[in-house]
Amino acid sequence: MIDAFRTPLIVPVALLGAALSSALPACSSAPVVIPRGALGDTEAAEQDAPTWIGADGSQVGARGTVEQIKRTVPAPDPNRPKFNDASPMGTNLGPVKPTARDRVFVDLFKLATPWVSVSETQWDDGRPIALDAQGWVRSLEPRQQVGAQMSSFNGGRFAVLYDGRGVIRLEGRVRLIKDSPGRLEFSADPDTTINLILGATNPSNPVRNLRVLPEGLADLGPERPFHPRFLRAARVFSTLRFVGWTRPNDSRAVRWEERTETESARQTSDNGVAYEYMIQLANELGADLWIPIPIRADDDHVRSLAELISVNLAPELKVYLEFGDRMLTPGTAGFRFGAERGRALTSAGAAKAAAVRFYVERSRVVFKTFEAVFGGRRRLVRVIAGDSRDPESLTTAMTLIGGSDNADLLAVDTMVGEEIRTPTWQSKVKAHDVPWLLDQLEQDSLPPALARVAAAQQIAEQFGVGLASYSAGLSLTMGGVTGDSHAENRPDLASRHQRVEGLYGQLLDGWRAKGGQLIVHTALASRYGRRGRLGAIEDVDNLNTSKYRALLSFIQRAPKWWTAGRKPPAANSDSDLK
Repeated sequence: MIDAFRTPLIVPVALLGAALSSALPACSSAPVVIPRGALGDTEAAEQDAPTWIGADGSQVGARGTVEQIKRTVPAPDPNRPKFNDASPMGTNLGPVKPTARDRVFVDLFKLATPWVSVSETQWDDGRPIALDAQGWVRSLEPRQQVGAQMSSFNGGRFAVLYDGRGVIRLEGRVRLIKDSPGRLEFSADPDTTINLILGATNPSNPVRNLRVLPEGLADLGPERPFHPRFLRAARVFSTLRFVGWTRPNDSRAVRWEERTETESARQTSDNGVAYEYMIQLANELGADLWIPIPIRADDDHVRSLAELISVNLAPELKVYLEFGDRMLTPGTAGFRFGAERGRALTSAGAAKAAAVRFYVERSRVVFKTFEAVFGGRRRLVRVIAGDSRDPESLTTAMTLIGGSDNADLLAVDTMVGEEIRTPTWQSKVKAHDVPWLLDQLEQDSLPPALARVAAAQQIAEQFGVGLASYSAGLSLTMGGVTGDSHAENRPDLASRHQRVEGLYGQLLDGWRAKGGQLIVHTALASRYGRRGRLGAIEDVDNLNTSKYRALLSFIQRAPKWWTAGRKPPAANSDSDLK
């Protein structure tokens, strides 16, 4: 939750209109009837003309049936410039949050916190809020108001656009500039919290489709939802792993109808971001789509997702399929879920054995479902992921899945600096300076990380699959020295140090030398602090960081070596780092 600034600027955005005799129709469009892909064996899935099943259960036909699925994502511009054609690097995209430094969307309201009930004296008074299916406020109780919070990021001028009739007021370090029906303009200080409070809404024509847009970007339109600076930062990566967008281990969207949609009021739900936005971003950047499947999604959810992607993703792009996230790493939510569900599949009482069994069996279902919908595996990359520190589980998972018959990639983590989490390391960091910490990372943390890569490559080679990294980079967490500001700050300084560029170079070159293929950086952008320093950049406004420079250097000197690719364009000039 963002800290609330309770310095009010009371702004009547629009007077309540007279109640209409009937309510407006729902904002969302009618549901599209989508034919279901029939599951079958591998040979059947490889046919050029897959069988499809209609909504009534009857066979629809073969060729051309895919066109019956409605395109819901704008088609990409075929002449769009590409900066990632030969890039061997991917990146993880973190959760979409009000304060996330990658600033994904132009519309700040897509990044807002959930609505809360507001009284004259309390920001969240706990009262229920009447919302429609998309999360817009239908009506208010007597003397009730509701509020949501956003970050102003760099500040400046903004426009609030909305449909319907109601009264809105703003709180925070903001100043009203102009007020007219359906549009309000204001300015805000940098890095301030904007409290947007709906004080009244007309139940016959409620306030909805609310957007908060920065000056200069307000006219981009809904077909261009992504912030230009986010696009600039992400464009050099050939693969986008949407682990923070699908929220695979946290999402409660079991059924397809429970997912977040593009028409949803915000994209910060525990159920993640709309799949359509993931597809649109991949299309716009020409990047392959690595999608961690939510672990609670039922079979229809998985099948509907496959159908959505098959129709809307640009045909030259691949789909990396992974069930969940860190499902074989003890202590994670995915591991606990898998262990619980896996005990129903195996008589083994051990949590690890149960987790591996469930993970493999569910991965198999996901892979087969997508193969049936896509009519084969040409565009699919089937991923089995695990912890590089646990080669036994990696081997067991690859054995159970059947190696290259049913999987294409073994993916592992490739992190330097995770040892700093231990109490022994934290006490040492507290007693030494930043150069000492960097020395230890190069001498004591990097070599074991690369040794784990070599071991994982042997397992991948044994089973005839490629090796990828689903999370690679530098991890420095100082949770054990809270209260010591100097010690807490050292990992920040180390993460920004120019020597990190060389450390990253050694890690990436070592990855390639050990036989690795696609390597996905652990995060694109994140604010540095005690809870982590994972981002290649700290803010999309500044790409001139040691980590990001190292990634660009590796992309330029090591074009994708495991497939044919064109030489990367000379797009990463100094002007791109400003």
